[in-house]
Amino acid sequence: MAKSGISKKVTRTGSTIGTAAYMSPEQARSEVVDHRTDIWSLGAILYEMLAGRPPFFADHEAVVIYSILHEAFPPLAELRPDVPPALQKIVERALAKNVAERYQGMAELQSDLRALGSEIPKTEIAIPAPEMTPEPAAAVAPKSPAQPPATPHVKKKSRGLWIGIAAAVVIVVAALAVMKSIAPKPETVPEVASTEDSTTTGSEPDTVATATEVRAPTIPVVAVLYMENLSGDKTEDFFAAGMTEDIIIDLSNLRNLRVLSRLDVARFRGKSLSVGEMGKNLKADYLLEGSVRRENKQLRMTVQLHRVDSARTVWAQRFDRPATDIFAVQTEIADSVAAALAVQINATEQAQMTRVPTANMDAYDYYLKGRQFLDARSKEDNAQAEKMFRKAMSLDGSFVLASIGLAATYLQRVDWWIDTDPKWLAEAAKILDRSAAIDTTSPEYCLERATLNQLRGDYPAAVLMARRAVGLRPLDPKPHYLLGLNLYMDTRPDEADREFRRAIELLPSYPEPYWWRAMIAGWAGRTRDAERLLGKALELGPAAAHLRWFAARFALARGDSAQAFQQIQRAIELKPKTPLFVGWSGIIELWNRQLDLAIKHIKDAAEESNNPELLHFLGWAYRLNGKDRQAEKAFRTGLKLDRERLQSDSADLDVAYRVLLTRCLLGELTDPAAELDRLGKVGKKTIDPTLRTYSAAVAHAAVGNADGALESIQKVQSAKVYAPAYIAADPRFDSLKDDPRFRKALGLP
Repeated sequence: MAKSGISKKVTRTGSTIGTAAYMSPEQARSEVVDHRTDIWSLGAILYEMLAGRPPFFADHEAVVIYSILHEAFPPLAELRPDVPPALQKIVERALAKNVAERYQGMAELQSDLRALGSEIPKTEIAIPAPEMTPEPAAAVAPKSPAQPPATPHVKKKSRGLWIGIAAAVVIVVAALAVMKSIAPKPETVPEVASTEDSTTTGSEPDTVATATEVRAPTIPVVAVLYMENLSGDKTEDFFAAGMTEDIIIDLSNLRNLRVLSRLDVARFRGKSLSVGEMGKNLKADYLLEGSVRRENKQLRMTVQLHRVDSARTVWAQRFDRPATDIFAVQTEIADSVAAALAVQINATEQAQMTRVPTANMDAYDYYLKGRQFLDARSKEDNAQAEKMFRKAMSLDGSFVLASIGLAATYLQRVDWWIDTDPKWLAEAAKILDRSAAIDTTSPEYCLERATLNQLRGDYPAAVLMARRAVGLRPLDPKPHYLLGLNLYMDTRPDEADREFRRAIELLPSYPEPYWWRAMIAGWAGRTRDAERLLGKALELGPAAAHLRWFAARFALARGDSAQAFQQIQRAIELKPKTPLFVGWSGIIELWNRQLDLAIKHIKDAAEESNNPELLHFLGWAYRLNGKDRQAEKAFRTGLKLDRERLQSDSADLDVAYRVLLTRCLLGELTDPAAELDRLGKVGKKTIDPTLRTYSAAVAHAAVGNADGALESIQKVQSAKVYAPAYIAADPRFDSLKDDPRFRKALGLP
């Protein structure tokens, strides 16, 4: 979070603002660099001369750096189709991310450019296009070749292009000649690892450098421990936690510093361990700890920065300030930590740190409280979060983070089945639109906009916003995790897995990416991998209720209803009355034919959350219990809600298939073939590879077409996503339970 009152004691050096677009990947990773980095930079300049824009281009330096490391630049052929293929290949080779694939020497690049120059028609160079008007005397710079003459005449465009190419070649060849004259001898150039994924290790800068080698400092890892509340008032715990988390955010915005997230340090909150023990557990080079007391409108903070390997305190300071100076103090702490670790802060990072979120301290208090309530994820806490964020906004209408927090509250209601009414998505969209009118540059905005797009089923848009969040905060695992999640929802599992792996690399103790990788493995039929990854997630997050819920779903799909029930009960113990967990306990009971309990729990959760999926299963529980009138009511209520949802997204396959199944159950369809054929052609992506086939099996069973149902069940079996015991226990196949073909297909006695 950005604050004002930056310390005047610290001098910032090494700003790279304006030069990030010309950084090589190895520079961006703070690795060893040599003359091949200069070749990359010249390639970027040549690209810009031809295309009129740098190869990697964005409003924020962090986004540019992320793009250099992880994305491809737009091919020149897309921006300038008339650029000769030979020149395109030269630029592409100069800009190869892998140094081993780049030009290995300046002479080689110079030779290729000279060869290209010799092919330029001399008459075309000598005779400028007639439409090119000479520049006024005061403007001596030549026109950019990225701005060809407006006339559509091919010959005139060709002349302008070749003149531009000639100018580019002359400039770059001249630059290479100068660089070659001062470059080290080839035999003295150190070898650089050829893999793109190579990273430096250790925490100390390498101070040994020669004329032929420059090694950038490695990035230190800092853990910010939760501040101790010394006020004597337990209600001030939220303030101490909020101060800690905001310092983490401030330091996380510095690209030359690796800061562990609050998820990592939260595990050690309140524990009494030595610096060495804490550092070893967290795998950190430095620990920042302290205490805070806020009384009578005065603030006192004491902060110490310790080096882990020597347990030496490298910086300490006490702040006695008016409570209104809270943001200035947070910034001074981040500033001083950076100075103590010799971390360079560029102009963009400085601007982020010096922005004030609100001038109203009461509004800030409400915001911190809202954030803590939101983290709890229960229905009651969600309601309290809304109240806190609204109070913050009433005190400061331009407090963007508070409005984003309110939007996050509404999104959480849908995401966690607290209340799945689509009106909450519409409300969140309105709030985020208003927030965007004030500020679209905060990672928080990008993350919540990505979540909104995800819940609406617009996964490409969600991916785009998550990428922006990654660019703004590339060393924070949460944006990488959200990007991976949406790539997966967009059925791009390989890309998703890379982002999940990156999140784990940044924070090895982060359980979320592990369970999503488990989901990927599960949908792919790799059961053992899924079990291993899920086990790791539960090991890292034993008190995470949503992980227990996923473990319950996974166990049920594998046919282990006892394990499923055990996991969902643990989730309910951790987060009582949460509709998502209560509803799934009812679904598991339905699979076990504990119908009275299933009806009670599914009904309670459905009434709480307004969830049509739960109403569908409630109808089945009533139906199996012989309560046909209640079953029909539940089916019709769910059908009404599902049809309303399809009005906003007609291609939501989960909803569309549930509508089809319910219509079959209610007698509205006696032959689902035509509708199944129509839905089979819908281009909407789905993460469940069996969704269409499984739904077809259920639809055919609902109308008594055993042959059609069995044919689809056999196809489901081949995907190895659902165990035979799960399919056999599915109440929607009860009409087939005495069919010997059904039992044979599932390997049942």
